[in-house]
Amino acid sequence: MPDPALVTETYDKDQCIVAMRGDPYALVYSAQGKQITLRPERLPGLATTAAWHNPRTGQSTALGAVDRKIPPVFTPPSRGRSSNWVLVLDAAAQKFAPIGGGR
Repeated sequence: MPDPALVTETYDKDQCIVAMRGDPYALVYSAQGKQITLRPERLPGLATTAAWHNPRTGQSTALGAVDRKIPPVFTPPSRGRSSNWVLVLDAAAQKFAPIGGGR
């Protein structure tokens, strides 16, 4: 389900950031590798883990636990045209495996 309230900015058109959530996870898509700032009260679970997923290669990189005391800020590994990224947020208690295999 779309959840634009999860992020502080969504931008426009080709630089868009799109957030969605399920139970107990959330995904945030950044079309050109724009920085993502989250609203901590909207994060899934009591504790949350994060990973970057590269939709161009299918690989994921774990980022670890998310600090929920302040609005977490995530900077994608690359930015610009053809630098789309998905920030994967999971409720830590679920212990989900990384999407697409990971490191």
